Amino acid sequence: LSLSLSHLSLSLSAFFSMSDDEGEDVVLEPGCAIEGPDSEEIFSELCNKFADRRVVALHCAALQENAGELRRLVQQEGVNVDSTLLPAAMFLDEVKKCNGMDMGRLQGLPQPQEAYPPVHQFNTGEDGPANELYPTGGMDEPEHNLDALFQSALVRVCAQAKANAARVLLELGANPNVASPCGITPLLAVCRIAEMPGAADVIALVARPETVNPSIEVMQRPDGDAVKMGTWPMHVALMCEGVSAQAVQALLAAGALIPAEMLDEAMLDLLGPEVAQLLQQHPARVFRPAA
Repeated sequence: LSLSLSHLSLSLSAFFSMSDDEGEDVVLEPGCAIEGPDSEEIFSELCNKFADRRVVALHCAALQENAGELRRLVQQEGVNVDSTLLPAAMFLDEVKKCNGMDMGRLQGLPQPQEAYPPVHQFNTGEDGPANELYPTGGMDEPEHNLDALFQSALVRVCAQAKANAARVLLELGANPNVASPCGITPLLAVCRIAEMPGAADVIALVARPETVNPSIEVMQRPDGDAVKMGTWPMHVALMCEGVSAQAVQALLAAGALIPAEMLDEAMLDLLGPEVAQLLQQHPARVFRPAA
């Protein structure tokens, strides 16, 4: 994959369309995780050319749970706490469904005067050295998902169940209802990792009546519907292998409804006795689609 943006080809059906070493087209979509060492080069190249350094610093401080630096950046430097690494306007409304981005608008953005640190090379599958774009040096940071370019710092810390950072961001005015162009809210981000320690604490912090349940239209969709499974926080959480009872309890405390299909006997066996008992204790919360 080329490191030069001049070699990136934009189409309405893909974020990037490039060729791999065998000449096959490679399509990278912001809603999809990307594998291999070149994902870091792409992320770093885009940040190097277009991201505001103060916003990068905000996201780094959040991922490092550096409360003092977060407060300094927002309260003294005036950084918008909901800022994304790339402006959400770059992700065009009319092409959301096909994961397009307007490269022309990107080219018109002011470019940083200083270069960012050298990109990682994760060819060995190991973590790399920490730097400005990779504050922990971790290979599993959300930079592997290009949607992270359009996510707020709150969404990103929720995706790692960092409760302390989420708490500080909320204190500084972060909006828990703002979604990325691909529809990822802070609540959905943490529900995707509902098996992790700390997920329940983050759910309790960011769950809101506006986001704890999807629309009636979504909940009425048939069992197994991809949109329903991907946007209903309780559904997303229960699909996590090893989901904790504490995370489920936090969702219920926030007013979450339970998808009826999750009370299937086979599904309850998979969820384990603690979670199964918790769900069965709330029959009034079960949502059954109209016949």
